[in-house]
Amino acid sequence: MIHLGQRIFCYLDGLTPEERENQRVKAIQDLGLLNGETIPIFEEATQTAARFLETPISILGLILPQNLLIKSAIGLSHLGLMNNISSKREIEREDSFALYVIDSPHYLVIEDTYSDSFFAHSVLAQYYGIRAYIGIPLISAENICIGVLEVMDLVPRKFAQKEIEFLNLTARWCVREYENNYLLKLKRIENTKNNVQETPNLTQNLEKYTISNRELEGQKNSKDSGNKVFQIKVDLLKEIIQELKSPLTSIIGMSSILGREIYGVLNNKQKEYIKVIRESGQNLSELIEEIISLDIFGENQTSFKIAPVDLEMFGEEIINLIEKKAIQHKQKLELTIEPGQRIWKLDKEKIRQSLYYLLISVINSAELNSITMIHFSFKFNLFNITIWNSHPWLGDSASSIEGESSLINNILSLYFAEENESKKQEFLTGNLGTIQLSSGKLFKSWNKVEQKNNLHCYQEMLTLLLSCQIIETHKGNLTIQGSEDLGYRYVLQFPQIITNH
Repeated sequence: MIHLGQRIFCYLDGLTPEERENQRVKAIQDLGLLNGETIPIFEEATQTAARFLETPISILGLILPQNLLIKSAIGLSHLGLMNNISSKREIEREDSFALYVIDSPHYLVIEDTYSDSFFAHSVLAQYYGIRAYIGIPLISAENICIGVLEVMDLVPRKFAQKEIEFLNLTARWCVREYENNYLLKLKRIENTKNNVQETPNLTQNLEKYTISNRELEGQKNSKDSGNKVFQIKVDLLKEIIQELKSPLTSIIGMSSILGREIYGVLNNKQKEYIKVIRESGQNLSELIEEIISLDIFGENQTSFKIAPVDLEMFGEEIINLIEKKAIQHKQKLELTIEPGQRIWKLDKEKIRQSLYYLLISVINSAELNSITMIHFSFKFNLFNITIWNSHPWLGDSASSIEGESSLINNILSLYFAEENESKKQEFLTGNLGTIQLSSGKLFKSWNKVEQKNNLHCYQEMLTLLLSCQIIETHKGNLTIQGSEDLGYRYVLQFPQIITNH
């Protein structure tokens, strides 16, 4: 029995057979499918098709003017040892059942070749013993049939509709997946070429750096060249960081499987080693995500993308983002939102980044078993975010970042480095005081102290500086409020930015 996906055997696109054939070959060439290399996605498609339908033979081939070029196959040995199809990796076009699939780009199903007078005399049936067949067209994104995904059996069989549908999905998936990967590959190559073209003679440009007393124009050329080389390095670093994620995922996954003793019982020492491997892999994976979240590769660091933001949902996103970091430090997070206004116009990504780095500096410098509190409120047409640290054994009244924290002490000492002692003592011992942090002043003071190796909490200070800088780009400000007796808290304030749209 034979049946086709749809009984339409002619095209209505106005193209002659020759034009259509040229269109197909061009599409195959444009996708880089004639270079002879093995394509893992196609290998996976043929293996999956054979395994799901339990057929001995599966082939993925490209339709060319003279033959069906086999790009991937499984089970060709069933056609006979050292058979022509296996050795040549192709089937003559006139001998292939795929010919009838591309004539009308719909699937072809043959349940018994011997029961049909047409297919019974074919080379595949008579010489190779093919009795059952399904052919599914491979349709490109431009709606051109470039090949066929086939399964074959050496005995007659009936194919269920769900098996045909599965093959259709597999064919569609493997073509789209290949096209997406190929386009990404082309984009990377194009970016690399553009960077290389911008630096046609890298050796000459680098030689300029060793010559100290050049005219101004020569110095400018040297600087431009250095910027281009730096951009190439940044692009390469971005690719390396992304590639790191794949092996780390494998390490974490395999260590988890081994830890569950699926492949055999482990002794205590082996379990301990596996746990170390898994946890180290997870820590590395989180560090990679943190590097990516820095967005150092962004092109428009100072541009704005203002949009209405649901602050309740935004707060939950922040909690989810930073929760793992808090758990690592044996701390908790708690979010509260003042009733009332819920929607606020702002650059969500910039606020997210500023909160992320500020919270990291708070968590890293806080005590174990503490709770980092985040409170959203509105005052004087400003969106306020207050952050403090609470210790459970002091109760809810302990609403302060720990006053003895070395980070807070460093911030205060840096801020008052150029102030007189009386003003410093007035803030430290008086009632509730306020310091508005300036990234410029803070960085200048920090840089002087850091060079003398007198600064503790190095990473915490860096994250605080970055947060302060991002807040200022959004026209907001960051202050420290409190006193030595009452404790301290951070307050972020953001105006609602009105766009001219």
